[in-house]
Amino acid sequence: MHPLWQIKQVVTIDGEQDLDRNNCFGGHGSTGIYISFDSLVTWIAKNVRLIPNLWTYMDDSFGIDEDGNTIWYQKYKKHMLESQVKLLSLWDKLGIPHEPHKQLFGTTLTIIGIEVNANSLTFTLPNQALDDLLQELHEFTAQPERKRGASWTLQWWQRLARWMNWCFNMFPTIHPALNNMYLKIAGKDQSLMKIWVNNDVWADLKWAMGHLCNSLGVHLLSSVTWNVEDADETIFCDACLDRLTFWYPNCC
Repeated sequence: MHPLWQIKQVVTIDGEQDLDRNNCFGGHGSTGIYISFDSLVTWIAKNVRLIPNLWTYMDDSFGIDEDGNTIWYQKYKKHMLESQVKLLSLWDKLGIPHEPHKQLFGTTLTIIGIEVNANSLTFTLPNQALDDLLQELHEFTAQPERKRGASWTLQWWQRLARWMNWCFNMFPTIHPALNNMYLKIAGKDQSLMKIWVNNDVWADLKWAMGHLCNSLGVHLLSSVTWNVEDADETIFCDACLDRLTFWYPNCC
């Protein structure tokens, strides 16, 4: 980082102060700096290296390519998708470090914590992440006496609320599960304050657990395959080297 920026990144540990020469993600402006830099790299990848279907989110870059369209990447000594190799080669030229275990490809991938299935066109939580969330909810709603008489710190309530809000990206229909939880912690600001669990919160979370166990996540399409008799319109298409022809039999 520029020396004038480094002086804004003074870290104090055990009374001693050090300057962080690299971009520190803990700073208020650090994320904006990184996104600006990564956006420039992505612009080069798209417009100079002509890498199609490339997207970025924070420090994750991802995209799509045809199955089997692989080429040899010498640095990792293995075949990888062509678009992926082009991006990694650009990073190599610019001096951007990367690690083999993070460069993945396949029909199902976990992207920013979301399991994306390119075949079924679904978004859902990875199995382990879903199991962890269900275990946390089970602890809160477990016997004996369903622990409704138990109390948990405000910090724990806020942690669970954030966790649930994250899963709403994949399970949007269970949003109502937090209505009573928000009412319960409204106006409270002491992180170690104990808050009692009431029947309404307990019932909401049990309801959410049932849906989480049975839901398949977000489907981009309500139907992945169709039968001919399901079609609203039939269109025949023919192609040659210089034109396309479409015939709508129902319009003739």
